[in-house]
Amino acid sequence: MATLNRFPLFGLWNRVAATVLKYEEDEAKCIGHGVAVLYAIRAQGGGRRLKSDRAKSGKTIPAGEGPVVMTTDDVRFGDDDLPCTYDDDGHVLTCLVGCQSPQDAAQTAASYDAGVEAKIPTEHIEALTAAMQQLLSTYKPAELQGSLIYFLYNDWKVACKAGRQVDLDKLVQWLQARIEDRR
Repeated sequence: MATLNRFPLFGLWNRVAATVLKYEEDEAKCIGHGVAVLYAIRAQGGGRRLKSDRAKSGKTIPAGEGPVVMTTDDVRFGDDDLPCTYDDDGHVLTCLVGCQSPQDAAQTAASYDAGVEAKIPTEHIEALTAAMQQLLSTYKPAELQGSLIYFLYNDWKVACKAGRQVDLDKLVQWLQARIEDRR
């Protein structure tokens, strides 16, 4: 039985959902990784953007001594707002979930490849991606704009759990069964 922790699977799930919603591949990777990071932070009891110790203490920060303020526009994905930067053509370049300054590690297409997809066994990635794509494509784009992406993830996370991980073969079977149900 092949198992994997939920983080990379949730990143893949959201990347596939973003491609179904017509984001370009690199944008979808940024979003997939950004959503996975957001939920990992939430699972550890954190919010979207962490406050500095000085900000938490309520002390006034003199001009020029505070953190660099990043200018971002949020992407609304699922039921969440992801702080993102864009390239000159208006495409998502990075997601900045959990970032306090421009020097923090942002979620990019490259970080997705290394931190999400590289963790999924090569013998399962194709079947998982195809089944996720097929299932998510059975929904109208408007349906995927709300919390449905997360609710479906939560269903398969529970149904396919193997301890604190996910049984990959069971996940493919779960996705295929839902595809048949949707037809």
